[in-house]
Amino acid sequence: MIPADKLLHAAAGTAAALFALLFTGVALYAASLPMLAAFPAPTVGAVIAGLVKERADWMDNKVHPGMHGVEVWDIVATTAPGLGLSMLLWFLMQ
Repeated sequence: MIPADKLLHAAAGTAAALFALLFTGVALYAASLPMLAAFPAPTVGAVIAGLVKERADWMDNKVHPGMHGVEVWDIVATTAPGLGLSMLLWFLMQ
């Protein structure tokens, strides 16, 4: 069974990936560039969200020790939906 914490990270990663894709898609459309250039955006958005969240947890732990767990697997759980969306876009746009 997947821990609830990891599912919340996956949900946040999905939201970040969709936001990054939407923002990039609008920018590419406005610049009349091919949409295929948007395929890495979900992964990049999810990775950034995961890194920022774990950095914030690390900083919280400096003020309130033990308040948050800081784990690499949290970053992986946040990034996974973005990577999946990027791969889906790549295959659909071929």
